[in-house]
Formats: sequence, structure tokens, C-alpha cells
Amino acid sequence: MPTAARFHARAHSDLQMSLPLYVSRVPAGYPSAAEDFSDSRIDFNELLIRREEHCFVVTVVGESMQGAGILSGDLLVVDRSLIAKPGDIVVAAINDEALVKELIVLDGLHYLQSHHPDYPPIAIAGDNDVSIWGVVCHAIHSLR
Repeated sequence: MPTAARFHARAHSDLQMSLPLYVSRVPAGYPSAAEDFSDSRIDFNELLIRREEHCFVVTVVGESMQGAGILSGDLLVVDRSLIAKPGDIVVAAINDEALVKELIVLDGLHYLQSHHPDYPPIAIAGDNDVSIWGVVCHAIHSLR
């Protein structure tokens, strides 16, 4: 069964969201000495949204992409202006059912591939009415 998606309209706002950027990168291994914050800031609008008029956000439901680090409840920023190429994670519709998959090519044929062993690849051919709605640019995953 394909992973479903709920769509959210992005409310247009002139509000800029930015947070201080820490001077150094934080190692995931051994700790290093603490450093101060820099004067620069990260603007999340600029970081996550390349072309606002072409982007939308979906909420992932299901486990078919967990092997790619995309979990149920994650928010995906999707850009409709990008042309999907093999290796991209895409939001697609098959027979009017939305899903999130990786676009792959096997033996010259295109497939939508899950990242979970219980879900086989879906051929983009035959009786399936398939449309690519956009390329996933960012996955927002909450830890709490």
C-alpha cells in the first residue's frame, strides 16, 4: 500500500524566521570546547524555500520511506519546478493516490522505489496513471 500524504498550504507572510548560527560545526563524535555564537543568522525561509511560488509542504504518513530517513509525521518541502531525475525523492500520484518514493531506473525502465523491504518498486508504465508532483528538497523531522 503506497504512503499517503496530507497537503498544507504555506501561508504567505512577510515574517522572517532566523536564528543565531553557532560559529563551529558540532561533532557527532567526541565533544570539543564550547565556542560563542557568531553574528550571522540562518533564515529558514531562504534555507528551506528556493522558489516559494513553486513549493508546498506534505506530511508523511506511513513507513515506506523509513530506510531513507523519512518517517511518518515528517514534513517534506517539495519543489514543483524541479525536473525529477533518478535518485530524487519525489511526491507522485498513482491513479490519484499521493505517495512519496525515490525515482529509480532499472533495466531502462523508471520505477518509484520505497525504502522499506515490505514495499516493492512501482513501475511507471502500463495501467498506472502516474504523475510527478515535485521533488523533495528537505525533510523536517522532529525529535520531540
